[in-house]
Amino acid sequence: QVILESRTSGRPIMLTINFESVWREPLASYLRKAGFEAVIVDEAHRIKSPRGVASKYLAKLGRTAEFRLALTGTPMPSGPLDVFGLMRYLSPDVFGQSFVRFRNRYAKLGGFGGKEVVGFRNLEELTAKMSPLTFQVGREVLDLPSATHNIRHVELGKEALKAYNAVKAGIVAELEDGEITASNALVQLLRMQQLTSGYAALDEQDTKQIDTAKRDELLELFNSMEPGEPVVVFGQFRGDMQTVHEAAEAAGRSSLELSGKRREMQEWKDGGADVLAVQIASGGAGVDLTRARYCVYLSTGFNLGNYVQSLARCHRPGQTKPVSYYHILARGSIDETVHHALRHKQNVVDAILATLTP
Repeated sequence: QVILESRTSGRPIMLTINFESVWREPLASYLRKAGFEAVIVDEAHRIKSPRGVASKYLAKLGRTAEFRLALTGTPMPSGPLDVFGLMRYLSPDVFGQSFVRFRNRYAKLGGFGGKEVVGFRNLEELTAKMSPLTFQVGREVLDLPSATHNIRHVELGKEALKAYNAVKAGIVAELEDGEITASNALVQLLRMQQLTSGYAALDEQDTKQIDTAKRDELLELFNSMEPGEPVVVFGQFRGDMQTVHEAAEAAGRSSLELSGKRREMQEWKDGGADVLAVQIASGGAGVDLTRARYCVYLSTGFNLGNYVQSLARCHRPGQTKPVSYYHILARGSIDETVHHALRHKQNVVDAILATLTP
């Protein structure tokens, strides 16, 4: 939190506050009464959830200011319905304050109980209503070096492949019986991706390492790079963080971590290690990783917004070298489907289920 005080009145004239703090008392009440002239929300996709605490609070706070601005590189990370939270904050008159009414107008509902979003409609109207309040700047205005994407396939070992196929068979059976939908398949699909990273879930907290294919491939990558070359490695799971540290140690490299458990990015930026292991939900947005020109993905999860934001952590203003992305994918697994869906901005869960449907 940064506070600048007026020299004459002693009152705060600018505050920089994170999303986790802005809605908490007593700060929340103070901000609403302060009478700020402007409220600016950076990484505004963070307020897309209509039921999110920060989203609802900032919508109220915005109405106390004369000027409101929202900045984001991914205004619709999951689809057109994401704009509701942003527009509720910017100008609630555009779409109103009822998300149910907004969804009924612009989404096609179906699936289980007729409450799942299966498509969209009236999108020309939605765009027309938004356009007077939006300004889009393309990446062509940025003088950035080139970026290339490279796929490195690995083969799962027998134990991991057996466990993977067992989970897959269970999902296929439930699909055949009509017992599984996109909304309740997420946990099992994440188990499948976790297995491609070499870890089997023992319970909600513990996992067991059963495969080292991705670790071995990452070690090979580390060994192919110049000693001391900074590298960022993204992963979805705690096991991925362990994989990074093990591969780094085997390659004679030092490593640090940015995750829900460890916040060591500043040490890495200061040169405290070669390798930074980043849990994609923790380091996908709002951080500058331009120290590295090499970025590796062990797994991504299914959130398009997190993935798109993570791509921009190394390839952004401040980067002076060409950026190389390496995607380590288990051959013939949902890794390939997830990668394709994210690259083409498709709904990942739907894309996976489509490949599993008999």
